[in-house]
Amino acid sequence: MRTEAGVARGAVSDATLGMLLGLIGVIAFSLTLPMTRVALRELDPWF
Repeated sequence: MRTEAGVARGAVSDATLGMLLGLIGVIAFSLTLPMTRVALRELDPWF
């Protein structure tokens, strides 16, 4: 089903879902460096 603008009704939902999943991915990736630093504090230097 199309609206007056010619865009499929589900396209907005798909775009919003894509942006949300992309944002979650960026946030998860941005946490990897701080978590690595926390984990490395516990390791012995001779490990």
